[in-house]
Amino acid sequence: MKLSTATVVLLITATWSTSAHSTSMRCGPHLIHGGGRHGPTDFEILRKCGEPSERRAKSWIYRISGRKYELRFNGNRILLSIRQL
Repeated sequence: MKLSTATVVLLITATWSTSAHSTSMRCGPHLIHGGGRHGPTDFEILRKCGEPSERRAKSWIYRISGRKYELRFNGNRILLSIRQL
């Protein structure tokens, strides 16, 4: 099976992007999911995870168990996505 250069580049890019992004993270017994319009609010995340390590304009950074996560919020303070850094 012969793959074109474009196909190989696409496969590598897809692999990198999925390995860098996470759809959930664990805060103690709580599993937090990025959920778009129906995700948890920043208040719910504070209650379950405590204060983030850093706060930015529309994102928070958590350092948990040696890993670093970026949580991105929309204008209504609802969690859009979680990305492992």
